[in-house]
Amino acid sequence: MDINSNNKLKYGFIAYPTIVFLLIYVFCYQFAYPFTSTVFLYLSFLCMLIYLFVTRLIVITTQIKMFIGILAVSWIGIVYTNNSSEGMREAIILSVIVILMLVVAQDKNYLVKVKKAVYFCSFIVMIGVLIQSIIPDQFLDFMQKILRSDCYEQMRWSYRVDNAYAGFSAYTPDAAYFSALIFGFVMLDLLKTKSNARKKYLLLDIILSILALYSVILTSKRGLAVALILAFVLTYLIMKRMSVKAILSIVIIVCIGMLALYFFSDNNTAVSLFLQRFDAAEGTDLTTGRTTIWANAISACTNWIWGMGTGAAYTIFSAGLHNIYLQLIFEHGVLGFLIYIA
Repeated sequence: MDINSNNKLKYGFIAYPTIVFLLIYVFCYQFAYPFTSTVFLYLSFLCMLIYLFVTRLIVITTQIKMFIGILAVSWIGIVYTNNSSEGMREAIILSVIVILMLVVAQDKNYLVKVKKAVYFCSFIVMIGVLIQSIIPDQFLDFMQKILRSDCYEQMRWSYRVDNAYAGFSAYTPDAAYFSALIFGFVMLDLLKTKSNARKKYLLLDIILSILALYSVILTSKRGLAVALILAFVLTYLIMKRMSVKAILSIVIIVCIGMLALYFFSDNNTAVSLFLQRFDAAEGTDLTTGRTTIWANAISACTNWIWGMGTGAAYTIFSAGLHNIYLQLIFEHGVLGFLIYIA
């Protein structure tokens, strides 16, 4: 899909509120409101439906058809799940995604606006992580005044126990993910755009990518950090057509990065603590309890054909199975898993 159009967004008076409500739900759900943050999701969903009705144009792409199959699997899974409340939440969110895809498919400018908005919000999240790392105690005092109590306690626990920083997001997984998005946006722009066109922004791109990687380190999310580096390496090699020059370049980049980490590990507490999490000393569980979660899920799964139902994974562990492939099989079985993978 072409997302490089600069044409005016049609029916912006409906589209812009839709984007704003959705972004508030995604990025600001942790703040204290006199109502649940889900209201923003429903408002966004309503605006999307109005937008589709007003434009009177429905474009169904192959991708949307496949995603509708995923949505069907999720709603069917609610019928036999033992965790209907969580299952309903998943199905509703997937429904919103399908409607969002329909809106994007009929107006390519919508995707441009969403991308810019997500970039801006992700940047704010990254800045929050960096600020907290500089003035942690003052930052926590400030966040206590504007966060929900449960979110604040989680943020405080992450900092006091794991020495991890969550910034404005309050949750380290969110902070890591959105910081990684900044890195991804910058790298894709660098790889897709001719070097001369990006030359004047090269220094800014380098600074942003370094800050994004450092923010991920500050969140202490090892898995995401490793996945981010692997994704960058593979994307670089594929877009450069696996040339010898590309392979040598990526080897040099990785080596420089490793040397930088080694240097900062002796001069930066956050980097040192992050690297210590990879220490495979005797008796250390590098999965931090995930193997137990996986074993419990495998033992609890009694139907591998169509699974235990949407949301059932959260009865094993409150945050899910920490393995998306296992969770898909556990909730939707082999049949649902194949539909998702397709």
